[in-house]
Amino acid sequence: MHHAQEPRRLRAVAGVTLFALAALFVLLDAQFIAVLQVLVYAGAIMVLFLFVIMLLNLGRPAPTDIKGPVGLLIAALLAGILLFSSAS
Repeated sequence: MHHAQEPRRLRAVAGVTLFALAALFVLLDAQFIAVLQVLVYAGAIMVLFLFVIMLLNLGRPAPTDIKGPVGLLIAALLAGILLFSSAS
């Protein structure tokens, strides 16, 4: 299967590539550039790519929302826990 069809695998391969490039900078005695490589590219760009994957919803289909009396009961239970835990 091609990498473009699996965005999570594409993200992992891109991350490995960026860290490998940072390792090459370390081998060239350019530690500052290696740290910048990891912080800027492997950090910010990979997080941005993760948000794009989440926005496009390319993963598996999500389960439907809990609606009806079951959802109302769960919401009331969670609200009660939140209110009682903040009062203590």
